[in-house]
Amino acid sequence: MGGNGGRDEVVNPYYWYYLCDVDIAPLLAWLVATDVPWPEPSTPTKPQRVHEPGLPTNLLQPIFGKVFACFTTPVMAVAPMLSRVLAGQSHPMHVDQQRSDWITRVHVPITTNLGCWMAWEHVAEASPLNPLPIVFEERIHFEAGKAYSFNTLDRHSFGNDGETARVHLIVEGLRNDAT
Repeated sequence: MGGNGGRDEVVNPYYWYYLCDVDIAPLLAWLVATDVPWPEPSTPTKPQRVHEPGLPTNLLQPIFGKVFACFTTPVMAVAPMLSRVLAGQSHPMHVDQQRSDWITRVHVPITTNLGCWMAWEHVAEASPLNPLPIVFEERIHFEAGKAYSFNTLDRHSFGNDGETARVHLIVEGLRNDAT
């Protein structure tokens, strides 16, 4: 099972979980009406990302307010971004490095298609009947308008096998000791 590196037990040991439904309509309308300056990715497998100050923070605050109210531990939203994965693009399995006060990463799909996926690598422990550990991958489709928490300290990947780009609002959740 996935762990959270000894951090506050907000991160689910099962890699990801659904948090809540959120109203993405205002952000989606902004996305459609705005010529978002998507930068070229540094490698073909990297998503295109737009960070602050290029984001409409007035539209993000209601989403973050609802999402982080789901946690029992005070959580602060840090480093929000829009991340676009183009059709046919995928990123290999990897583990992200995080700060010591990091709790979770939250994804809110804004546009998606059924070919979009997030994946986690699982390792089944060795047993007397099976002396070698078995590694397998679990793929999940995140639906638009729903918020999901996941643990980036576990091996994960993502991709878009569909025909249209997918755009997620992504934000890091840090422990908020100030509240």
